[in-house]
Amino acid sequence: MTRRNRGNALPSLLILIALILGVGAWNYHKNLALDEQEYRPFRGHSDEALHQLIDAYENERDRDKKAYLEVAGRRASAKTKPMLDEQVAEFERVQSHGLRTRQLRNAVAGHQASLKELKKEASRRTLDADNFRRILRLATTF
Repeated sequence: MTRRNRGNALPSLLILIALILGVGAWNYHKNLALDEQEYRPFRGHSDEALHQLIDAYENERDRDKKAYLEVAGRRASAKTKPMLDEQVAEFERVQSHGLRTRQLRNAVAGHQASLKELKKEASRRTLDADNFRRILRLATTF
């Protein structure tokens, strides 16, 4: 390559670098606005409070899961009773057992959903702990 050709490549290279920086800055501002609008229910909690919530939800989930497994392991079956009032009482007993099983299953599912959101927030904070990595993520995510 001659000296003249090398001189012509420098402006093109500078234009390319400026273009890449411009696209990165535009993308950063676009993603920053999207990041601020993103629904993150635990954004306002401190890191310590977030970890305490995770521990509390895990304890509640484990407690309810244990109770659910105990209740679900016992199947309630209706026994034949001769009198109508005894049949109604038997129906109510079986129905309350089924209701308790569903309530515990729903509680476990609710705890798991909350834990998923809490852990997602904790993971997000870990990724964004380094300011440079956060800026790089916002500038390069399309």
